[in-house]
Amino acid sequence: AAHPAYRQSLVSLRAMGVRFGDPHSGEPEDGGGRQDFAWERALDLLDPLPPSAG
Repeated sequence: AAHPAYRQSLVSLRAMGVRFGDPHSGEPEDGGGRQDFAWERALDLLDPLPPSAG
């Protein structure tokens, strides 16, 4: 994120329709477990399915 092109890259990607969610490091927590990935938030970034043609 410290690279000079980082901010412009984000602007360009957003202009192309890319959506960004919360970062998830996957790093182990105290005690060795890992935080569950927030699939609900990731799925919320997807476009809804078009209405069924049938």
